[in-house]
Amino acid sequence: MGMIGRGDRMKIKKIISLASIFILSFILVSCSRGSAKTIKSTEVNMPNSISLSHGSFDGYKYRKLKLKEGQKITLNTEVTTEKGELSIKLLDDNGNELYNIKNDKEKDSKTIEIKEDGKYKLQIEGKHSGTCKIDWDIEE
Repeated sequence: MGMIGRGDRMKIKKIISLASIFILSFILVSCSRGSAKTIKSTEVNMPNSISLSHGSFDGYKYRKLKLKEGQKITLNTEVTTEKGELSIKLLDDNGNELYNIKNDKEKDSKTIEIKEDGKYKLQIEGKHSGTCKIDWDIEE
């Protein structure tokens, strides 16, 4: 009694591995929100970047950012369009646009000074086929 056989250890390792994959998937998926239909889509969310590649994207996705008055956020964007339109926006708590770029053909970089503390949205929206890369730096 009290001893675990080799077969039981393998089952436990398998369960732990599957649980870890499930938890990691949940964490990565919960990083961005929105409502979009996608086909042949890959999305990579990192702490300071979002990368999308899609055969078809229709809708919007956003990432919430908690920013403070006086901070500066530098947004670096790169969009390749095979078909359709895509816009990238930075919205304040009230939905006011602080940044909006549509159908960017090349790389773009914009620094925005934050005027008040709040939760901001970095939003991607449109009906689009192609890729989109956004990364950002926040300065105090």
